[in-house]
Amino acid sequence: MLTTNEINRLSFILSLSKDLISASLAHGYFEVDLEIVWKTIERDLPELENKVSALFQEISSGL
Repeated sequence: MLTTNEINRLSFILSLSKDLISASLAHGYFEVDLEIVWKTIERDLPELENKVSALFQEISSGL
């Protein structure tokens, strides 16, 4: 079971990634530039994956 701190950290990471993608899409003012979306995915998802993986490893090692 996750601690409150672990849940908060995971929520923060997921919220940050959602906000980055939302901001990228929102500033298109109803126009989605697929090149920008793809660059965002390539740039931000690896970092998000690393952070989530590190968090899960930290959680797993504490069990």
